[in-house]
Amino acid sequence: HVCAQVSATFAASLVTSPAVGAYVAKVYSENVVIAMATAVALLDVLFIMVAVPESLTEKLRQTAWGAPISWEQADPFNSLRKVSHDSTILLLCIAVFLSYLPEAGQYSCFFVYLRLVSRQLR
Repeated sequence: HVCAQVSATFAASLVTSPAVGAYVAKVYSENVVIAMATAVALLDVLFIMVAVPESLTEKLRQTAWGAPISWEQADPFNSLRKVSHDSTILLLCIAVFLSYLPEAGQYSCFFVYLRLVSRQLR
């Protein structure tokens, strides 16, 4: 139920945000769009810090924040080596990577596409 709400909110924001951004850029300027996007991102971080509860227990939270990080923990290739030992987890990681790859490309190209389309309409 919650997952469907999150997905619906994400889809709605993906559709409405470019339209609002294009309208604001047309009426005001691109600088106002950038300022609005920055403000929304900062509000998101503030909301997470204030309203989203901590999921770690007190015991785990203390060791997680107090313990020094080793190079082994920070090495992404070490994590990949550990994942490769379990074929099910490896296949799941590959599926997630391949499913997010086009989405990341869409995010990075969407605003370039909108700019090109808006130039053609002028």
